[in-house]
Amino acid sequence: MPQIRPLSVFHALLLAFAPLVNSGCGECVFEAVVSAQVIDADGDPLADVEVRTCLGERCAVAEGDDNCVSTITDADGRFTLEIPQCRPEPFKCELRPLLLEAMGCEQTTARVDMASETDQVLTYECES
Repeated sequence: MPQIRPLSVFHALLLAFAPLVNSGCGECVFEAVVSAQVIDADGDPLADVEVRTCLGERCAVAEGDDNCVSTITDADGRFTLEIPQCRPEPFKCELRPLLLEAMGCEQTTARVDMASETDQVLTYECES
């Protein structure tokens, strides 16, 4: 009769987590709803700024990004937007960059912190 040996703790953990490794554990698949305010260099709120982000694993903004969502800041420069995560390096996630653009101004990128529990402020210097 063959002898049955109990699994070591290491082998038991390896078996328990094997399905996660094969199923893409470590992928950035969540979104965060972020509320923020866009201000100018003097600290004044900027209304009617388009704030846009796109889906994807890359953490850089590129021409041709698709599946984008956007919103416009209100009179107080405030907006709320669901921002997807991306992966800047293996097993590290952060929120995708935002594109800010106002009429007559150059487009710029900004980042928000997904760990912040307070409203975030983004400075946008309009360079036409």
